[in-house]
Order: sequence, then structure tokens, then C-alpha cells
Amino acid sequence: MIVVGYHLRHTITALIAFLLFWIISFAIGIGGAETLNKFTAILNPMICIVFGSLPIWGIHAGDDSVIL
Repeated sequence: MIVVGYHLRHTITALIAFLLFWIISFAIGIGGAETLNKFTAILNPMICIVFGSLPIWGIHAGDDSVIL
């Protein structure tokens, strides 16, 4: 059984985030302005959903002793 330590998990998570960011940046660079417009059209509603749901999450999580 292989035990993965906290530091290794953190490194793998950071690597996944970096690769995801790099792939999106590369796709926008190759696709040009048209790809950027499509990406922004998808991203804008997602930002509104996140900012709209954060206060709801904060109110519900405020009842707990530990916010996860």
C-alpha cells in the first residue's frame, strides 16, 4: 500500500491546476479572438452563479462551527 503524503497531494493538485490553466491558455492562443469570445461567453454566467451562491453558502456555513 502506497501512502500519499499531504505535500505530494498538494503537488499533484497544483500540477493539475497548472496543466488545466496552460491548456486553456494554449487553446485561446491558437484559436485567437473567436475562441476567446466563446470562452468569455461561457465564463460570464459561471462568475455570476459563483458570486450569487457564495453568500448563500456563507450564511449556511456560518451555522457550523467549522467551515470546510
